[in-house]
Amino acid sequence: MLDLVFLTQTFEGASSSNDTTVDTENFILQLRERYGNEVRVGRGNVFRFGNKFVFAIGNSKELPGKRYFFAVQEDFLRAQFGKNTLPSLQLHAVFVCGNIGAFVIPHSLLAKLLPDYTKNRVTILQIHNKFYLRATGQTAVEITRYLNVYPEVSPQLELAVAEEKVEIESPEQQVSEINEHTRIQWMLIRFGLLAGHKVWLPANDRIKNFAGKEFSELTLTELPNFGFDSSTRQVISNIDVLWLGGNVIHKAFEIESTTSVYSGLLRMSDLILSQPNISIDLHIVAPLRRRDVVRKNILRPSFSHLRAKCSYISFEEVVSKFEMVKALISTQQTVIQNLLQSETFEV
Repeated sequence: MLDLVFLTQTFEGASSSNDTTVDTENFILQLRERYGNEVRVGRGNVFRFGNKFVFAIGNSKELPGKRYFFAVQEDFLRAQFGKNTLPSLQLHAVFVCGNIGAFVIPHSLLAKLLPDYTKNRVTILQIHNKFYLRATGQTAVEITRYLNVYPEVSPQLELAVAEEKVEIESPEQQVSEINEHTRIQWMLIRFGLLAGHKVWLPANDRIKNFAGKEFSELTLTELPNFGFDSSTRQVISNIDVLWLGGNVIHKAFEIESTTSVYSGLLRMSDLILSQPNISIDLHIVAPLRRRDVVRKNILRPSFSHLRAKCSYISFEEVVSKFEMVKALISTQQTVIQNLLQSETFEV
């Protein structure tokens, strides 16, 4: 039986039941097949796999409020494993959240969120199809992009840690954000159809409805095979709205009402880095009140490769143009393209 620190502690209903342990052992087997045999390098469940990666592995069951609770080992946070100090290896924490999957979080992000090693507790929360990691005494950071995304075996530069953090809103604020996000997503669906495109939404968003219409009735049920590898397809499938024609993606939209703009840009960055020759118009869609946040993030040096491809569209622009053509949208009697005006940013 593995000596798993996360499983030997009990927090608010989390337990060390046998089925959880079996799940974790199966997960370690998957990592072994992906990266090579493991060697224990720290206390509890910190392992080196192959000769490139160290993973600290935790497992939690769903607690009330769609949340998962974990403790992170101090030696992992300090990246000090006694005689096994391995500074050249990539370090990641893997948080296995019940049936949802595993979040593979870079060590640099956790170290930034947990500067006080004595408060090494983290909660992963699910809020309307997005996931957040909140460390004790810290604000929350969106981690949706890390779900089931494992580092490549080939060496890669680790992306910068997001500076923009997201406060967890009150239930009333959450409902307002959901409604705002859904309304803009609905309008982008209708604009895409009006422009003669087929529209793709992430699987969890197709169950939504707005104005009496189910999103599933208007959008694709399967993502076409673009000839991309599995990791690229995963990135693409989680973008908020895609407009497609045949086997080509024409436009991609990330809708950011109050969630982190940085996380949306990272998804688009992953897409461009994995397919540098891809020709897609990328758009961040956010309220005018967040324009400066969008501009600041797009102008980050780490996103310099995105500036020529990614532009900003305000919620207000979407709503204004929707009001202008909603009669045509309801009848679908004509095709209108290049309706939405976007803004690009330069240094």
